[in-house]
Amino acid sequence: MKPKLVALNLILVALVGATIWEGHARWSEGQAVRKANLNVPVRPVAPPPMAPVPEPMTPPATTYADVAKNNLFSSDRNDEIIVDPPKVEAVKQMPPLPISTGVMRVPSGVKAFMAAKSGETPRMVKVDDTVGEFRILALDERDVTFEWNGQQIKRKIEDLIDRSGHDQVSGATQATAAQAAPPAPGPNVPPPPPAAGQKTGVVLTESTRACRPGDTSAAGASEDGYRKVITPSPFGPVCRWIKQ
Repeated sequence: MKPKLVALNLILVALVGATIWEGHARWSEGQAVRKANLNVPVRPVAPPPMAPVPEPMTPPATTYADVAKNNLFSSDRNDEIIVDPPKVEAVKQMPPLPISTGVMRVPSGVKAFMAAKSGETPRMVKVDDTVGEFRILALDERDVTFEWNGQQIKRKIEDLIDRSGHDQVSGATQATAAQAAPPAPGPNVPPPPPAAGQKTGVVLTESTRACRPGDTSAAGASEDGYRKVITPSPFGPVCRWIKQ
């Protein structure tokens, strides 16, 4: 064999032996350390002292304003308070006062004939009765006091009389009488008095007729099958001819 090859083999054998020896030494050292630490009691270590956890800072209420102003889900939201305007109640207008056709005193007290408005049939009313929206608080032969919406309205009876229809009827009656009237007699001839109880008078019922204007005959007079009767009333004497 060549001398170089022999020398190389010897070096390799030496390296292998050194490696084995170093490995055995390291293993032996590890076993010794293991045996030394295997049954050693562990000394408890005191934990470090615990520091108190600081409380979270409470944000002031003023910082919440941004949450109300900058709401991502409602762009029109803001902190402006909308106050509703005060309600204004409409002033109720008082209707026209009732109309009256007369007043009379009876043993039970003063009563009047009234209607809520012109054109309605008047009815007999007394104190505490209601005519339309008005309640009668006081009533006498001259004055009447109404109550409406907590207010008291005092009026004279004569101011409540409806004269519109009376004026129209009077005008029509005068026009008809002027057309049907005979020529006026001369200044020296007085007009003849109207005949009382004539059948041409105003018929009230089947057996009753009204007295004609200018009838001067006495009560109890008989003529044309009728007897004259004069009856007193709150509005004055009532003259009628009753069939006998």
